[in-house]
Amino acid sequence: MKSCRKRRHPGQQPRVHTVPTPHKLCHFRAKQPRKIYADNTKIYRTYNSQDDVDTLQRDINIFTSNFSNLGLKLEIIKCKVMWIGRPKDSCPPHLTIWTSLAKHTLCQSKIKKKDLGIIIGNELKFHLQTNTAANKANEVLSLIHWSFKYFSRKTLT
Repeated sequence: MKSCRKRRHPGQQPRVHTVPTPHKLCHFRAKQPRKIYADNTKIYRTYNSQDDVDTLQRDINIFTSNFSNLGLKLEIIKCKVMWIGRPKDSCPPHLTIWTSLAKHTLCQSKIKKKDLGIIIGNELKFHLQTNTAANKANEVLSLIHWSFKYFSRKTLT
């Protein structure tokens, strides 16, 4: 049986593969144009007073400055404010994102957000999730129904 390894001559040094250090790797990659996006990032805070709103605004400012320092692009169009609570409660004032180009105001919007497969609404009620699950089940049942030429209850059992 032959060996798969190459034989070295007696005076020859073994080959060493050098791996670039992280600093050199970052320097190498920084020369190339790049677009990196952070996906699914959330900043949240409970709101009881104006101090909490100021703290949240400060967190947003730190977040956007870190984005620009790392060379990341923040899609401001996709940023949303979701107020979760009772409709009677007062909503916090508008929040602002400062960029190098302009100032962008985030408005509160009534949205439903799907996160980890669960739909979350402003009032934290389950009807959004149950309606969506029921509609999806009905779609699957109708696909099954129309895929059979002769469909009866006996077909399913």
